[in-house]
Amino acid sequence: MIDHFIVSLQRPQWHVQVNDDKDRAVATRRRILNMVATDRLLAIGYHMSFPAVGRVNRAADGYRWLPLCYQPTL
Repeated sequence: MIDHFIVSLQRPQWHVQVNDDKDRAVATRRRILNMVATDRLLAIGYHMSFPAVGRVNRAADGYRWLPLCYQPTL
């Protein structure tokens, strides 16, 4: 679960209060973020900033959210 588009990505090892199995949640979060970053997949999320569609890049010890531009290009 990504609860915050900055904190949860930059510090995927931080525990979130709503996770029942905190260690498993961290492992799952890291696995999914790694897959999305490695395979350059588009990701969506309710807790991400508008337009809530983007990519994940590796940054330092965590990841960084890169939202897609929603402005039309002419």
